[in-house]
Amino acid sequence: MICAARFAPQLGRALQKRLKNDLNMHKNRIWLGFFVGLFIGLTFGHVLARTNEESKQALTEELLDPLGQLVRQIEEHYVEEVEYAKLLVGAYEGMLSKLDRHSTYIPPEALRQLQVDIEGKFGGLGIKISFDSVKKAVQIEEILPATPASRAGLFPGDLIVEILEESTEQVIKTADFKNVYDAVKELRGKPDTNVTITVLRAESGEREQVTIKRAIITIPGVQVVKVIEQGGRKFGYIKLGYFSRNAAEVLERGIEYLQQENIEGLVLDMRFNPGGLLEMARDCADLFLGGDAVIVSTKSRTGPETTLKASGAVAYEGQPIVVLMNKYSASGSEILGAALHDHHKATLVGETTYGKASVQKIINNPHNRKSAIKLTIAHYYTPSGVSIEKQGIEPDVECKLSEEDTRKLFKYLDSQIKYKPIPWDDEEPEQPGPTDEVTTEPGKEPEEEFTDAQLERALEVLAEAVAEAELKRDAPTAQRTAAPAG
Repeated sequence: MICAARFAPQLGRALQKRLKNDLNMHKNRIWLGFFVGLFIGLTFGHVLARTNEESKQALTEELLDPLGQLVRQIEEHYVEEVEYAKLLVGAYEGMLSKLDRHSTYIPPEALRQLQVDIEGKFGGLGIKISFDSVKKAVQIEEILPATPASRAGLFPGDLIVEILEESTEQVIKTADFKNVYDAVKELRGKPDTNVTITVLRAESGEREQVTIKRAIITIPGVQVVKVIEQGGRKFGYIKLGYFSRNAAEVLERGIEYLQQENIEGLVLDMRFNPGGLLEMARDCADLFLGGDAVIVSTKSRTGPETTLKASGAVAYEGQPIVVLMNKYSASGSEILGAALHDHHKATLVGETTYGKASVQKIINNPHNRKSAIKLTIAHYYTPSGVSIEKQGIEPDVECKLSEEDTRKLFKYLDSQIKYKPIPWDDEEPEQPGPTDEVTTEPGKEPEEEFTDAQLERALEVLAEAVAEAELKRDAPTAQRTAAPAG
């Protein structure tokens, strides 16, 4: 008993040391798995391009070691037990958010939803949203045309602060969301079901409750084709609101229809066009450009420069074109507008565009293939070699609108959209419009008649261009008539 008592402290210390070693070995295995996953999932792009020992050492010293030290501090001092999987996701999200505004982590549930989006039909409202972690609110980035959201009067910049699910009568505050995918999950649902949202208006800051019926979202690319008569002249007008899969085909038929009506010029309206499929923007540019004209080029950090050139038959030439754009014209619409402008095919009227000139790619996460990352892999450049990222395209003729008038314009244009935009076009199938029903605050006064000041300015510019072209054509004849006999 005396001996046992004498050696008990030493045995206790030995046992503690053994347990500590086992625990450290267990932790080391966890850390190894954590950092292997972190290394595989996050060391892309410039990191993967480095293969020499110096780069590997820099990777360890500048990235992995500091992260490891931070996680150890969290593990030792955080009030609750740490889940490494959550920390890994946090590392993904935080690191990608520091690259640019388009690169992001896509968790498994969001990746499944993205695959639904690619099919082009889903039950929703027709909005593109982001999560403002500072304001703890869901911000509306884009409103797709001819959708329940546009009919409800929602507008880019509005904040969604509450969501009421009709089926459960549960009020969900967006301040409780962790990311944008929590909002997507609540806003989407089966078609013909209602969702009520509370929004903070960007312009006034007022709270407003709006009830919207979800619908199958189908977006028409070419939305309006019509003839406008002004000052004794006939002009064509085409509203190209989105680069959907059949946009170029319908645009070509719209041009053919307008030419049969003997128009003297064309207004191509791409205001509020957020982009869409890059190949459709290229195919639309094909209809106006020829002779291997450069449409757009893309440059990455590691790969070769890629140039897209016109290749199809020109459908519209010889007559002036005015392109209408505003600050919500982005991506594909900027590509098309810049191509027509740089090749002296069109005059740009309106406002400086949004300024999105980057190419994103969805890359599977090798550590967890059920998730992915959306990564900016290249920037695109206009035919003149200019990058418009965060700069936008400045118009030749500026015509700015106030925020209030921009909202009215959006609502007006949305009300004009037709799912069969070309009159008497039997080849264009009738697409079902959204079956949305919108309920807003009662007692509102009816909207006053709207005047599209930007379109009127575009028509003035078009008339001036037609008159100038006529003078040039008539000039040789006039000179011959006035020349004295020799």
